Amino acid sequence: MSWGYANSNLFIQCKSEEQAKELEKRFKEEDPGQNLFYLWQGANDKTRWDLDLTDGDIPDSFDDDVLELNKWLKENFGLKLEGYWIYDGDDLWRCEVHDDKVVDGNLNWLAGYTVAQIQEIKQMAEEKFKEEAEVKYA
Repeated sequence: MSWGYANSNLFIQCKSEEQAKELEKRFKEEDPGQNLFYLWQGANDKTRWDLDLTDGDIPDSFDDDVLELNKWLKENFGLKLEGYWIYDGDDLWRCEVHDDKVVDGNLNWLAGYTVAQIQEIKQMAEEKFKEEAEVKYA
């Protein structure tokens, strides 16, 4: 039984190629992703594993399954899930793991704006975060 559709932009950044190889081996043996994800690696970064969904139609337990995978990564490799997933069910949501919890933000509020207005909002946000980063890291 599923409750919506998701698209994964989750990844795992390993500390070394050796750790990445061990993670791949154990992931295949132990299936901590509950058969929801498969690992793939780009040609340019042998320390990063991307997690694609085996099926975009996700089960009710998806948030808990993601948290269990994150726990497995922390306990076995000292790593965590990075990135996000987009959930499309009752609304459109961006979901992430922070402090061992799933946090989400509703994306539907943008639907009432024109494309030009969305581009302006995006530009203002990018400028604001760039300014904050410059102050923070100055």
